[in-house]
Amino acid sequence: MPGLSEIRVEQTERDKVLRYPHPYAPWRFFAVALLAFYGLTFTPVQAAGFLSAIDDMPLADGVVELADGALVFDKPEGRIVQVTALREGASSPALIRQFYLDTLPNLGWQAGAQAPGRLTFTRKGEILRITLTADLVIFDLAPNHLKLSR
Repeated sequence: MPGLSEIRVEQTERDKVLRYPHPYAPWRFFAVALLAFYGLTFTPVQAAGFLSAIDDMPLADGVVELADGALVFDKPEGRIVQVTALREGASSPALIRQFYLDTLPNLGWQAGAQAPGRLTFTRKGEILRITLTADLVIFDLAPNHLKLSR
């Protein structure tokens, strides 16, 4: 059976813990609250439905950018970008095609020559080609003076 002095030591230690919380406890609460606030108000660019490498290029519903699907070259003559995205769910090539035909002119892109499975747009010295395959959507962006082949 513990002696009286041992019981007092245990009670004293317990009282210290109850009276004097950890010195960083208020800051921890503030940090968690701050992170929760910013986590709820800000979302990454990709989650907002835009390509990571072409920040003003929206993603159609059912199209998800591949994690390592972007290739970017920034040159004095202009930027060269290729981004690959995956079609998911019930999104059909026809719906994706119509989305870009309706949306991109509102963002300053002018529709160019169209072919089955391929859309072409121009804007401010750049040419954008969107290629639709069975399961991928490929975005190619280059200076207008370069000819995009494929």
